[in-house]
Amino acid sequence: MQKPWDPTQVKVDNLHKGATLDLSKGKLGLRYIMVISTIFFCLFIVTYSDRLIYPDWQKMPEPLMLWLNSFILFISSIVFLNAQIAAKNSQFEIVKKRLIVIGVLALAFLVGQFLVWLQFISLGYYVSSNPANAYFYVFTALHALHLLGGLI
Repeated sequence: MQKPWDPTQVKVDNLHKGATLDLSKGKLGLRYIMVISTIFFCLFIVTYSDRLIYPDWQKMPEPLMLWLNSFILFISSIVFLNAQIAAKNSQFEIVKKRLIVIGVLALAFLVGQFLVWLQFISLGYYVSSNPANAYFYVFTALHALHLLGGLI
């Protein structure tokens, strides 16, 4: 049984060479960021679902551009899976091409979200108008930051 407070245990602990994780700093950092992002988005969804039952929640319209952006995300996911398969097969030229396509799709998505923001603002759906608007703007802004982080 290990007793960290016992002086004899210190001698045993000091025999250890150090490295216990077989992960590079980059992989560990990526996993850390993914866990934080996942938790953050899950908490956001939980608060969103809790908040929408209150009477001051006024649903926003769903412009066509939101559906087009969803389609862009869907296509991007398929291209990403294709890039993963190519990477496993060491087809790195295909991987490069797919990553460029994913980057272009991400930029198209961001432009689409910006156009939706402009459309909502022109229709009078401001951030401070009601909680639904605030959640939409905050969520899409966080998603944009998430995508920009992935592009970098």
